Amino acid sequence: MSPWICGPSHKEAVGEAIVQLGHPLDALPEREGILDTLYRLTDRGAPLLINLWGGQLWKERAQVPSLRAADLKRLKPGFAGFLEDAWLPEQGTIWKDQGLEIHPDDLRRLLRLLALARGPLRLEDLLALMERLAFPEHWNLVHTRKVLDSAFRLVVPAVDSEVGEKGYAFVHPLLGDHFRTELKTIKEERYAIPRAYLNWGAAVVATLNAGNLPPEQCPAYLLRHYVDHVLAADLDPDEALDRYLLPLLGQGWHRAWHEEEGAYGGYLTDIRRIQDQLHKADTNDAGPLRYLGQTLRCALIRSGIHSRMEKIPAELILALMEAGERSVQRAIRVTAQLADPEVRAQAYSKLARQLQGERRRQCLHQALVTATNIGDEWSRAYALMAMIGQLEGEEHRQCLRQALVANRYWQSTTMD
Repeated sequence: MSPWICGPSHKEAVGEAIVQLGHPLDALPEREGILDTLYRLTDRGAPLLINLWGGQLWKERAQVPSLRAADLKRLKPGFAGFLEDAWLPEQGTIWKDQGLEIHPDDLRRLLRLLALARGPLRLEDLLALMERLAFPEHWNLVHTRKVLDSAFRLVVPAVDSEVGEKGYAFVHPLLGDHFRTELKTIKEERYAIPRAYLNWGAAVVATLNAGNLPPEQCPAYLLRHYVDHVLAADLDPDEALDRYLLPLLGQGWHRAWHEEEGAYGGYLTDIRRIQDQLHKADTNDAGPLRYLGQTLRCALIRSGIHSRMEKIPAELILALMEAGERSVQRAIRVTAQLADPEVRAQAYSKLARQLQGERRRQCLHQALVTATNIGDEWSRAYALMAMIGQLEGEEHRQCLRQALVANRYWQSTTMD
């Protein structure tokens, strides 16, 4: 079944959907025949294709009264047909009017490159990737921005919700699916484009470790997704480790993560994933454990970070946030990594007093969950009672019940 099939299942529904988009069909001289053809073009009513083809007809509404079914039958169905028969010819006119020199093959290569992204990509990040592929020299920052901005029906500026950073992404995930499928059919690119991501990341990591790139200038996209790209590349285990993963144990990657989030959660996640790969590599080897030293190094790094986090008091996190030294999001990330559940529950509760809306609710929920899992009954009761005044509704009742149960148990054991 086509990946586009997820909407209307008959041609009248396609017509209704197009009308709901604000594109009247009453003026069509061959309404039934044209609906049959639209049903075919949209892969039997895929919503995204209905939107794209409906928008295309509406843009050409001056010609709608004279439109015939035969005019549409020559068009190829699916997104590939829309791209080749409607979008690219229209873009050619737009680019000509803007004085842009663009070869369609270069544009499609850019879209295939973007299709492998795991989140919005900044323009600077795209250019760093394009430098590792066969793009013409004139595809500089200004030129690439104009191209992407002109392709607004496919690509739009977007914000990465995790880091709040602006970049470019497809208007719909299915567009990424289409270009990833297309990439698999192009021999020279299906290897080169994934490698562009890996080589970009490796170059940045090497520069960080050499001290030639300030940690705050490390691309946030790489911090979040570089390891994902390495693991998805299906590399030989030794190549993945030696060339791409083990350099992350250097100080540069560690400092970049801390600069980004003010905490160690992301870095610890990367270390755990590296440990998994080390274990797999040594498990697959019949000989001695070649990566034993690197495995121990990962364990020492994790132990050192956890030991450091145990010494951070809740009051310090709150004071840093109030002084502007840590953003709210950073303060929450640091709190999540506090090893002592009593301190963590206390920190969440104190942060919640300074927050509003959804962030306040999230902190209170985490405080309740953390306090509920404290092993010592007296400490659990104390932590629950400290936050009970901030809770409402079912969470307030749940907190009160658990605090009373913990307090009674503590009293019964102390009396015994």
